Amino acid sequence: MARGGHPLRELDLRTRLGIMRSLVKGVPMANSSPRSGTQTVLTPFRWGLIAVFCLAVLVRLALVFGFEWDEGIVDSYDVIAINLVEGRGFSLNGVDPTICRGPVYPHYLALLIRLFHLTDSPYVFFRIFDSVLDAITAVTLAIAYSLWFPRLRYGAAIGAGILFAANPFMAYYTVFLGSETLAVFFFAAYITLLHPTFVAFRSGLGWPTLQGLLGGILILNKSVFLPVVLVSPALLWVLSGRHLRTAAFFRRASMTLIISGVVVAPWVVRNTVLADKFVFTQTLTGFNFWYDFSMDRNRNQAVASGDLSRSYRGDPVLLPDGTPYHPYSLDPATDAAYDNQQVAAAIDWCKAEPGRFVVKVLDNLAAFWFQVETPAKMAIAGTFSLLLFCLAFWGGRIAAVAGHRKECLFFLLLIGVIVLTYSPVMSKFRYSLVTYPMLTLLGGASLYRLAECSRKVICMIGTRVRSSIGGL
Repeated sequence: MARGGHPLRELDLRTRLGIMRSLVKGVPMANSSPRSGTQTVLTPFRWGLIAVFCLAVLVRLALVFGFEWDEGIVDSYDVIAINLVEGRGFSLNGVDPTICRGPVYPHYLALLIRLFHLTDSPYVFFRIFDSVLDAITAVTLAIAYSLWFPRLRYGAAIGAGILFAANPFMAYYTVFLGSETLAVFFFAAYITLLHPTFVAFRSGLGWPTLQGLLGGILILNKSVFLPVVLVSPALLWVLSGRHLRTAAFFRRASMTLIISGVVVAPWVVRNTVLADKFVFTQTLTGFNFWYDFSMDRNRNQAVASGDLSRSYRGDPVLLPDGTPYHPYSLDPATDAAYDNQQVAAAIDWCKAEPGRFVVKVLDNLAAFWFQVETPAKMAIAGTFSLLLFCLAFWGGRIAAVAGHRKECLFFLLLIGVIVLTYSPVMSKFRYSLVTYPMLTLLGGASLYRLAECSRKVICMIGTRVRSSIGGL
């Protein structure tokens, strides 16, 4: 929609959803520009989505086939997937069921193995499938931008898609085969559906049902999304103003949260039965909490020696009683007991040294955006994060000036919820990938503005060159 047009939210619901169908299908609108003839702003948007998809796939496939990669997946998700396919159940050691990993990514890998009969060295195929999945995420974010920021031109939505598609770290970790790729895909879909469910307030039970299903899948994939799923409807209600019907809104929000709970509940029951004590979607929270707190004790020595990998990986981890700990080899009951023991030990340390705990949280707030293995990689990750922040700030300012202050504030608050959820426990740069959908949406207008400025500069230079040649 051209700048200065009527806000999309002022249209009736049927018209609003009809416009979105036209966006994807490229159907001409009635108010097409006479200058463009039969072509409209929607047809370029459709081709823009295709370009975003192709760019994302090409960037990731260039990494897949341009470099050598290890035969394996971070956090051993492939081991669980292979055990699922071969009938040994959701297990890391092939004997005992495991409760230290969420179910979504391993079942996704197992589904790919079964559907495409990936028996020998499936990792290159995993990387190709994840690359396509990431490209779909880029297209989804472009569509989400056009929903959340209707006062801005569709070129800004394509800019958001390009910003995600060309993101080098998102591409790298997609090919690296981490669970973040699938998490970001579901999160992008969740953000997109928040608009028709709670902002456009599309009638019918389908929208809150689908929203609840996605919320449950997000929590099962990464439990860090639990606060996001819980607070998103509340934040939208607070920021929405008076135009939302309070009773209807809360009925819809309750339905969404109940469905998310129904999706998550069977896995929680399974873990609790196996461990003989309450376990949410997975353990390792205690391990990460205790490990990160004890790791800080060696950080100064690691920095002084120049071996930052020690502060990243730490020494062989010992339990508070001095015995080695490795959750992958434990039965569920022992794993849960050790996890609780580590939580208790970390809490005791925090009570004994509250100042250090505050410093650790503040350190993790910063390390969330650059903490990787070596100083050189830290510098690259930190520089990229700073660049992404600048684009998000500029694009958010453009959107706010156009009348989308509340939308920008909503995405900033979601980023804050995720960062604050991670920072007391553990921070790594890889964890920051789940904030990229919000940063991408905030930064879309900045990329479009850069393209517009570049086009004007090129046109100006071309005009001067033609004038100079004509004067000869």
